[in-house]
Amino acid sequence: MPQMAPMSWLLILIMIFMILIMLKSWMYFLYKSKENKKSYFNMKNLPIKW
Repeated sequence: MPQMAPMSWLLILIMIFMILIMLKSWMYFLYKSKENKKSYFNMKNLPIKW
């Protein structure tokens, strides 16, 4: 039991770090896609009126 505790803590820490990294990258991706979409729609709206 005492030997398993550090390993589980390590796994939990790794999972937390991975989740944080995924969230960060996802937020960055969303922000970037939002910016791109905005410019894309602006470009598309000029020649073609919806």
